[in-house]
Amino acid sequence: MDNLSYSKKENINEQARFYKTDIFDKKAVGDIFKKEKSQIVIHKVAQIDVCKSVADPFFDAEVNILGSVNVLNACVKNKVGKIIGLEA
Repeated sequence: MDNLSYSKKENINEQARFYKTDIFDKKAVGDIFKKEKSQIVIHKVAQIDVCKSVADPFFDAEVNILGSVNVLNACVKNKVGKIIGLEA
């Protein structure tokens, strides 16, 4: 799952299941986790643009903190066994 703000769809492995969404969309994240029933989650999503962070710290917090909380809550609710790479 990614909103593709820093990446391109053509860079995604064609064998991967891809969901275009923002991690701070609590319902979308929850629905994806419920559907996929993953045992391992690799969380690499973050807003990393320093200029954007300084200009709009609330957006930065929304993505990096609240988005990560949404991912972690979905992991707990769906009994994910392992989380890798939490960097937000």
